[in-house]
Amino acid sequence: MPLVVDDELKAALADGRISAVSIDTNIFDAQHLNFKSPVMKAITSLKDIPFSCLLSGTVSKEVQRHLTKAMEDAQRSLKKAAGEALFAFDTAQPTRGELLDQVTRGQTPKDAATSKLGTFLEDCSCEVLDDVALVSSATLFDAYFENRPPFGSGGAKVEFPDALALHALEKAAEERQTAFLVVSEDSDWSAYCSGSGRLYLVKKIEKALSLINNTPLGLRNAVVAWCSEGEEGRAEIEAAIRNLVEVLDVNVTAYASTGEVEAFGWAPEVRSIDWPDSREIDVIESDELEDGSSRLVLSVPMLVRMALAVELNFSFWDSVDKESVGMGGRTIELERAEEIRVTITVDVSNLDGPEPLIVLHDTEIDSTSVDVDLDEVDAFEPEDRAAVKADDTD
Repeated sequence: MPLVVDDELKAALADGRISAVSIDTNIFDAQHLNFKSPVMKAITSLKDIPFSCLLSGTVSKEVQRHLTKAMEDAQRSLKKAAGEALFAFDTAQPTRGELLDQVTRGQTPKDAATSKLGTFLEDCSCEVLDDVALVSSATLFDAYFENRPPFGSGGAKVEFPDALALHALEKAAEERQTAFLVVSEDSDWSAYCSGSGRLYLVKKIEKALSLINNTPLGLRNAVVAWCSEGEEGRAEIEAAIRNLVEVLDVNVTAYASTGEVEAFGWAPEVRSIDWPDSREIDVIESDELEDGSSRLVLSVPMLVRMALAVELNFSFWDSVDKESVGMGGRTIELERAEEIRVTITVDVSNLDGPEPLIVLHDTEIDSTSVDVDLDEVDAFEPEDRAAVKADDTD
């Protein structure tokens, strides 16, 4: 990976030395296997630039396996929840099987995963490489015994699939006399690409999309300044973020030191929003609209500071009367700082005028919930327990 500076990567992309992008499995996992997320939608739009997208056959199989497992887990959870709900409400129709068929549309998890991944690959015109046809076993074993990346970290079971995928990408680039932009957060992939002349690694998919789009600097700077520095733009975006964060589910895990506890989290209240340095704001998609204006999609990592209220209700099981007896409850106030990636879509017009007109089109966040782990909790406030001890002493 001889090029490591953004400007040099942009130049290599602009003059065609880098002709395609390839994505590792961990990038799909980071997007929660959601092919409708803003980032995954931006990947499908690359074919309109045009810019090629290709996938190692090994990565394709790994993604399908992860999808299948996620669907099996979801189906299992749905089956349990549907059965409990039908029993609780004494509902005969629809049956649990009918509910499952309605949700799954009669597909097995494996079939559904194959269809979902296939649709995505078709939407972005993504080529899937035949890794085994491109890479000989001798190539892999030579790299293994010589301890060349990605081998070396000790996890041979994981390293062999990585080695097959990376050598296949390298061979494909060599045969086509080009280079590929590789997106992965895996240190083994980074180690391999650092010694490659044809694979250029970027850790974040948002950064890769920003480099590929290469939005005109003046347009990018104007939009970034409007979003993060301009009073109107920043206030409008932060108001949208507050509205989205303050309706997030709060999932609380807690264990009672004595008896049992039920924990419930109230909706978070945003205290402040920290914006990143402008260099961390990526333009992941850029389109020209029919009226001549431009639509830009920005991906922004933000730190959202929030207040949470968690209600705790304690009880213990009375083995004599065979009932649960309440022990009262209390509320805990928490301060949290959550890293949230925000997707901002803006429309830009009047580019030839003295000042562009920028309108906020949409704002999304990548979070659906806030998870709180309280570990062990006590029915008493610390000061209450101290007061009890003092009374006992008296």
